[in-house]
Amino acid sequence: MIAARDLSISVAGRPLLSGVDLEVDAGEIVGLIGPSGSGKTTLGRVMVGLTPPDSGTVELDGNPLPRRPNGSVTMLFQSPRRSFDPRLRLRDAVRVCAKGPLAEDEWRRLCDLVELPGELLDRLPRQVSQGQLQRVSLVRALVSKPKFLVCDEPTSALDPLAAAAVMTALRRVTGDGTGLLIASHDVPLLVATCDRVLEIHDHSIVKKEASTS
Repeated sequence: MIAARDLSISVAGRPLLSGVDLEVDAGEIVGLIGPSGSGKTTLGRVMVGLTPPDSGTVELDGNPLPRRPNGSVTMLFQSPRRSFDPRLRLRDAVRVCAKGPLAEDEWRRLCDLVELPGELLDRLPRQVSQGQLQRVSLVRALVSKPKFLVCDEPTSALDPLAAAAVMTALRRVTGDGTGLLIASHDVPLLVATCDRVLEIHDHSIVKKEASTS
């Protein structure tokens, strides 16, 4: 389980979030909604150790989140094309995030998990679609076997079919016990996918909405 305790966060001196408490259990999918600029992305970055909070703590399995989590928590970013070196083949981009050599059956397992044809990994980023590249991003995030994954608007740049494929892949990820926090403006998609949906309003998490899935 990952837990945020009494987090307060500001950006450029502007208060963004105050007194936030948030828990995501192993294998749980939690959605996060809120207006643009409300702090969804920043909260996600704090939860994986990319941005320090002004105050409060983040704990992973009851212990303070390490300064260098080493892949135990990670983040899937909104724009996959910005997160890949255009000169690097996708397999190599994934490999550099692994904790060690990957056997062929592990490559196959990861590709099957996100329904990605394995041969696409031998292409450059420009040679695959946006939806395929986002699924490669998910493979890259999973290669370190994280306990917790933040997904920042993972479908915002995708067409409906590609978005559905990515959300299906994310649901499968929890089968290994990975907890997910998915930030999005697409409320119906989150309600259909998540175990819980939380809302950021007026610097706090103020609303909990039950999933209809």
